[in-house]
Amino acid sequence: MAGSFGEFVLPGFQEDLFLKLLGKKKMLNPEGVAPNVGCGAGKYVLAIAGRCRQVTEVDLSPHMIELAKQKKARV
Repeated sequence: MAGSFGEFVLPGFQEDLFLKLLGKKKMLNPEGVAPNVGCGAGKYVLAIAGRCRQVTEVDLSPHMIELAKQKKARV
């Protein structure tokens, strides 16, 4: 099932409720670091990457980290 986790449309700040909340509460600092624990295939990591100096992704599954790296290479 993990293979299907890499198939997603990158969410945007206009339509995604979680990303809207981050923007509204000014939780992303261009000079800051954002951790993403349980990142899965990187859906939110990729969405917020341009709004922080660094995003650190952590997941228990090495396969998920690999999917996130592959997705990043395609974006």
